[in-house]
Amino acid sequence: MVMRIFVVLIGCFLFHVGVLASTHINPHHPTDLEEAKERALSEGKFFMVSFGAKWCRPCKWMAETTFADSLVRRTLDQNFVWMQLDIDESLGYEMKNRYEVKYLPTMLIFNPNGQMVHRIEETLSPEAMKSLLGLCLRGELQPQKIHRLNISPKDINKSEPTERSRNTGFQLQMGVFSSFEGAKMKVDQLQQIFGEPIVVLQDAKDGKIFFRVVMGFFETKERALAYASVIKNSHNFDSVLFH
Repeated sequence: MVMRIFVVLIGCFLFHVGVLASTHINPHHPTDLEEAKERALSEGKFFMVSFGAKWCRPCKWMAETTFADSLVRRTLDQNFVWMQLDIDESLGYEMKNRYEVKYLPTMLIFNPNGQMVHRIEETLSPEAMKSLLGLCLRGELQPQKIHRLNISPKDINKSEPTERSRNTGFQLQMGVFSSFEGAKMKVDQLQQIFGEPIVVLQDAKDGKIFFRVVMGFFETKERALAYASVIKNSHNFDSVLFH
């Protein structure tokens, strides 16, 4: 049995409900972060921006559960200005760089004056999100940053009996390590050179834990292999196809 823990660290620096397909903005549709913050100021509301990507399974889980929860959506739509950004799209990529988003999913909360008051870097269940939003509305939210190794809830694996619900793209495995520290060193090295997303996958099998460092997200095997050839020829990095 394999359990994967996702830690997303973006190289170049790195939900509409169902599958994260594009940037989603709530009813009045501000077109960028500054416009949304201005609206939050004029309406006296908190502003939340959530960062994700199509290839991020914890983000997909949140899209299908947390952001699909009727109370969560009603609370956000009625009491917040909020946006969901895909870091692989232009606006999401720009905002990811501006706010140094290095983990997915990440949620930033700003008060009506545009000051960031909370940064959450983990997967939130519907109940955890309701609690967070309640703290905001009651004025009890304390400025802090939360980060932990990002575990996709067990239910996401139980709900994936078909190929359709799995990641159908290709990545390049850049190394396998017995410790997270070793994987992190590899990530740091790759970040200095490449602009592709880099993901650390913690796998546990037969009681042994190991860490895979995978890079990029390619729609076809041919593109992945072509990129593998490029990084081998230009930087002498070995890689294997990961799917």
